Amino acid sequence: MFIRFARKHAIIPFAIFGATIIALLSHSIHAAKDDIRISLRDMEGDRSALQDVVLEGILGDGFHETAFEISGGKLSSRTKIYEDAKPVRSYYLPGKLISSGFPIDSIQARDFIYSVIDEPFSFNRISIGKYDLQQRMIGSSKLKLNISSTAGNTYSNTPNYGLAVIGGKAYFTPLVTLDYSGTSGIYETLGFFNGGDEERPDEESRLLASLDLEGNNSYKGTGLEVLGLEAVGNKLALIAARNGEVIVQGYDSESGELLGEAAVGEYVRGGSKDSEAGSAIARGVNEQYHADVDMDSQMINLSFRTSESTQEEWVQAVASVSLADGVELLNKQDVRIKGRFSSDRDFTMYSYRNGKLYLAMSKVIDEEAGDLGHPTSGLAARSLTIRVYEGGKQMYIGELATDMNEDFIEDYFMGQNQMNMHKGLSMYRLWKGLRFRDATDASSLE
Repeated sequence: MFIRFARKHAIIPFAIFGATIIALLSHSIHAAKDDIRISLRDMEGDRSALQDVVLEGILGDGFHETAFEISGGKLSSRTKIYEDAKPVRSYYLPGKLISSGFPIDSIQARDFIYSVIDEPFSFNRISIGKYDLQQRMIGSSKLKLNISSTAGNTYSNTPNYGLAVIGGKAYFTPLVTLDYSGTSGIYETLGFFNGGDEERPDEESRLLASLDLEGNNSYKGTGLEVLGLEAVGNKLALIAARNGEVIVQGYDSESGELLGEAAVGEYVRGGSKDSEAGSAIARGVNEQYHADVDMDSQMINLSFRTSESTQEEWVQAVASVSLADGVELLNKQDVRIKGRFSSDRDFTMYSYRNGKLYLAMSKVIDEEAGDLGHPTSGLAARSLTIRVYEGGKQMYIGELATDMNEDFIEDYFMGQNQMNMHKGLSMYRLWKGLRFRDATDASSLE
């Protein structure tokens, strides 16, 4: 009798033991979100270089996110784990593309996507489309242009560089090269409409500011070439090259008034050439610049990859321009980083404040594994380093070290179908919402 009872109920202790283990594991996993390994590691220089600034942001994917803040050189963080997988959302970054499967002529601002939906400069008409985050069109607005080209539809940059968004208003400027003549400009869309032309108002956009192209001559290399348009607070910054020099012009987004202009450096497309003096070499810069905007100080930080960049060293020319009162160049310097850098996989974010240039940079740790042609490039671990420069000299390098890439090991060894499904839910782990601000501001984690 006892033997039968023991056999019949022998599973009970094992069930209790198993339930206890599961409960302990569950508690451990849930508690791990408050004990995630994230630390600031000093690599070069003194951490006191971060005393006057705060770097905040989020590292996350479709399964969880960790909000962090480095204030006065001290790191704090908070982790949230989702009950169900969520899609990874992009953030609007001036001068950057979105990775949503849309064409390369799109940007995302707040809860909408804006796109140049017609072939640039085709028949002197361009349409700007507005979409929701599910990529459903809300409407479009047509811009009528008054320009002509001697070399067909050429343009200086990918069309998204001509788009800027302030609040709910979209602005666009054609990215004309020296092949164009006539009168170009900065346009404001007055609304986004559906339906045929007969249902549209006569005026769908207004010319905010005119840009004279009559001096353009591609053979002599003279005239105005437009590289992009950026939103800086409630103002617009036109990025252009005029007679071989990069300039930034500020415009009022309501009146179109020219607020000022600053020259930020020599411009030579596609390589270097002898300067007029014959002794110096004018560096070439990549016209696909990157822009970081500090909204609190109305500062735009422009970075251009120069022709000095090699496989061993990446060189950027960085200019910080204030639009707070007119247009003023506050800082210009080179930033040199050892190793390769790819705009497709890596990113930088600059901020100039308190007389210092701050750089947050995400870069693939294993450069060979991070190459886009490598079968596991999407799984390559990335690091986030923080650099501080003062007077053009590097003062500090630190690394935000995390364990957030460890679950990619699981992806690596999973079956191909399973791995694709997992990556489809989490996309790639992203740094989101990164920004520098003054240390006097309140904490975002409180």
